[in-house]
Amino acid sequence: MTQLFNGKISTEKLTVYLDLLALLKKHYDSNLGGEIMEWILDPQEKRAIKHEIIMIFIRKNFISVSEFDDAFADALEKHSQMSPFFCSLAKIIQTMVFEEKLLGIEQFQRSLDQINKNKKNLIEIPELKKFFEDFERFKIFTSNEQARYHTTAQYQETQSLNPNIITTIFNEKESEFFKICAQKLYEWLPLSDQDEIQEYSKGLFDLLQGQSDTILKFFVFTIDISVDRALESTKKSEVYTSSLNLDNNDMEFTYLDALSKLMIILLKNITTNKSELFEKCLYSSLVVITKYHEFQKEKFNQKPFYRLFLNLLSVRAILY
Repeated sequence: MTQLFNGKISTEKLTVYLDLLALLKKHYDSNLGGEIMEWILDPQEKRAIKHEIIMIFIRKNFISVSEFDDAFADALEKHSQMSPFFCSLAKIIQTMVFEEKLLGIEQFQRSLDQINKNKKNLIEIPELKKFFEDFERFKIFTSNEQARYHTTAQYQETQSLNPNIITTIFNEKESEFFKICAQKLYEWLPLSDQDEIQEYSKGLFDLLQGQSDTILKFFVFTIDISVDRALESTKKSEVYTSSLNLDNNDMEFTYLDALSKLMIILLKNITTNKSELFEKCLYSSLVVITKYHEFQKEKFNQKPFYRLFLNLLSVRAILY
């Protein structure tokens, strides 16, 4: 490998070289991955770009992650005093797991065991000290995400989409709470002044406090009203276009767009559980689309739902 590049190896040269090898792979039968690992794990090979070279090999599938983890763990156990090995591994995990999220931390389990085994000596090295700090933050984040996922799964399990759930929710359309939701939506439409929006948001937050399904029902009802408004706008225009033999492609999205803006305002003002609130917006959308697709006798019209989910993508952007 070293002779091939006249002693001067760079990530750019390796990328081009491996692209060429990938094209020629079917024409040769070679244990290239094993040879690469031998070269990388040679204690005499101390190039500063070693971790970048390894990542190129992994991305180009010349080394499998499991092959790398096994070989590297064995080398770390054998050469526990070789800090460059540990630094290279730390940089690979930081890049491909913590930053790019291309690989799972469990794929480096054996190597991580060796790092943790030697933590007492390694933590004094600046690069590895930062790695251990990043690793702790990553574990906390992962733990929180797992807890959130578990909570969401439980919530969705109790609110599973079945005909009875949908029927129960929409049987309440004549209830007092449905009328309040509709009134809140109508009040929201003309607002543009920031002070008015702030006052409206505060009143809405107060309304949505209470039972766990209050927020869900609020979004189900307001989305349903907005979709119905869009569909009705098409029916009204059909009266004119049919008599003139024109195609009717117009649909009014005023309510849907205004509701999406309201979701953004709510997510910007809430200080905790933004993801949970957004998931309820999504779940409410699913309830409404199921109602129109499965229960309505008229031909299903996907246009308002396309607009709805397009708007929800914009809403999601404020979370990340």
